[in-house]
Amino acid sequence: MEAVFFIFFFLIFGFIVSIFYKIISNGIIEKRKNDKAPILQIPVVVVEKRVKTNTSTSMNDDNYNDSSTWHTYKITFEHLHTGIRHTFTMNESKFDKIIEDDIGYLTYQRKRYHSFQRDEGAAEFENDASSRGDLQFKIEE
Repeated sequence: MEAVFFIFFFLIFGFIVSIFYKIISNGIIEKRKNDKAPILQIPVVVVEKRVKTNTSTSMNDDNYNDSSTWHTYKITFEHLHTGIRHTFTMNESKFDKIIEDDIGYLTYQRKRYHSFQRDEGAAEFENDASSRGDLQFKIEE
């Protein structure tokens, strides 16, 4: 009976170790790919901002609930010429400086967000329909 327990224990232990190995190696591979990618700057419009609230609750030894809350901030940018969308997770201070429907230049490196610079001439650009040329704008309802 002890042999079955040890076999079962080592199978579970090996499974858990392999999952941790896979998670860590995927993170390292992703970081290397991001580091090797070129830094690009493209014209975009901000199409969506979202905040996800995460809460964790646990019971401590004194029967009090311990809870913690954190937020994940994501912004989706759409390339003005191709319509390709890029979504990035960022911190709250960067998130707060960007407004939906902003037009500007996104600087990024594969899946790594660097910056967004608002195009100061975008207000005139949006109001003058003749200057839009062949740019396509998508309006989501």
